[in-house]
Amino acid sequence: MAGIAGMFGPGASRDTVDAMLETINHRGPDSRRVLEGPVFSIGCCEGQFGGHREHAMAGGDLEALVLDGVIHNRDWVNHRDADSLWSLRQKFGYDCVKKLKGAYAVAIAGGEELLLARDPVGSRPLFYGRRDNTISFASEAKALCGITDDVQELPPGIMFSSQKSTQRLPVLRSEGSPFRTRGKARQVLRDLLESVVRDAVKDGSVGGIALSGGLDSSILSALALRYLPGLELYTFGLEGSSDPDHARLVAAHLGAENRHHVHIVEPTIAEETVREAIWHLESFEEDCVIGCVANILASRYISQHTGCCICGEGADALFAGYHLIREMSDRERRQSILDTLIDTAYATSLRRLDRAWMANSIEYRAPFLDARIVDFARRVPVHWKMGKAESGKRILRDTFKDLLPERIIERDKAQFASGASVDTVLREIGRRRISDEEYRAQRITQTGFELRSPNELWYYRLFKEMFPPEAYERQVVRWNPIR
Repeated sequence: MAGIAGMFGPGASRDTVDAMLETINHRGPDSRRVLEGPVFSIGCCEGQFGGHREHAMAGGDLEALVLDGVIHNRDWVNHRDADSLWSLRQKFGYDCVKKLKGAYAVAIAGGEELLLARDPVGSRPLFYGRRDNTISFASEAKALCGITDDVQELPPGIMFSSQKSTQRLPVLRSEGSPFRTRGKARQVLRDLLESVVRDAVKDGSVGGIALSGGLDSSILSALALRYLPGLELYTFGLEGSSDPDHARLVAAHLGAENRHHVHIVEPTIAEETVREAIWHLESFEEDCVIGCVANILASRYISQHTGCCICGEGADALFAGYHLIREMSDRERRQSILDTLIDTAYATSLRRLDRAWMANSIEYRAPFLDARIVDFARRVPVHWKMGKAESGKRILRDTFKDLLPERIIERDKAQFASGASVDTVLREIGRRRISDEEYRAQRITQTGFELRSPNELWYYRLFKEMFPPEAYERQVVRWNPIR
């Protein structure tokens, strides 16, 4: 992973781009580079994660590109960096991004055109804005503060051009035969997830797995240990949280007790992390903030041991793991909510994952958010995900039940922040900080966003201290579509 930033147009400035990169230096703290051309200045901050150094820039003073991401194209699996994309650029022109498989955000500048593109899942962030005749872009919106108030997030699967109309990138379909039975779907899922996990670890960068003891991270631990038996397992929680005991059970079952590390901290640390979480997250949405706090604390601990980690994020939205889905009886309504959760993940659950782990300069790899798994999940009927017991994630439970203890396979959904007890602690603190009277007097923000709790008002006030322009507030998306 890396941080990327740049300017295109008569106002392009190397010094400004360098300052933008300084703002997001946590995304790549080991080196920084900037290239200048006649009408552009673009750069990147790169990190060395798990022994693997990112190479995020290619080109020269006439044309250049910067890339944040991991690419899985089969014809150049040993060259997953900007140099490989540069080779595709020379061969296919600006259509090179249509050939990419993987998780990426990319900017190509040269001649009279700037091109920005983001993978169909939105795995890597990218924001841009205009001032006068100059376009500025960066991995995080905070890098654009003071440069433009016209900030926008590039949606997933979109290719933006300064000269041509915006295009939607083709969705690269997952491999495997169409499935007509649950048994066939389970086999396709098994093959796909095994392939995705194998891709995630084969470059040797991954040094650990964030193991909460929930179904998703436990499945990934079981699969990853098949390919890298020496991987370390890391578990985080506040005092009194339920995750550590479940994680210990998983580690013992997988024969990895000696490589399982559990970190328990005092609840007060959650309150101390709220401001940091909002600054990195660039959102005040309550569920996202709470989740970001939990992930920042976990990644802070894990970053002391490895620079690259596998995470279990994504499966709940894809496979109906959330309680809000189970509470609905109408199948079409369930499917609609699932689609919304997937479509907005780039601005909610995926954003909190990205910002929290990059806050501590640690590369995360999330196999469930691979485009192949997302495509598969979109084609699975919602009632196959729910199961007869309406338990959610039934297809996951049945597909991998041979790998884990039954207690883990049938464990009910507990969001990471809940399992780590972060949500309980923060809600208690929020009630002390914001009175009911204050909340009733300020339930609607200046852009019309309805605040749903005193806690969210607390987060909103902190957010506005850091990001005053309304354009930044407009990038905030509600995680729960029915709240």
